[in-house]
Amino acid sequence: MARYDSGVLQEYADSLYFKARWITAKCVGGGALVGAIVVGTFIELVERSSILYASPVPFVILAGLGAIIGFGIGQGKGFKYRLEAQTLLCQMQIECNTRKET
Repeated sequence: MARYDSGVLQEYADSLYFKARWITAKCVGGGALVGAIVVGTFIELVERSSILYASPVPFVILAGLGAIIGFGIGQGKGFKYRLEAQTLLCQMQIECNTRKET
């Protein structure tokens, strides 16, 4: 018969916090990449202007905007992981506080 092991729950809560940190980083990187791809596609579709090709500014601006949007999305997704971890930790604390000493 399986027995209660708080270590397993703590490990799961730690993994949720790890996911919460990494989801934000992945969304920032993905947003920056999408922003740069959008600029590159736009430049290819539009007549090749020497102003657009000579300057990296459009890439930097849209990559930055994509990163900012990605950060917001990542924070929202990360919040769900942190909330789940906090719920689990709260339940563990309740169990610990109500456990009868044997």
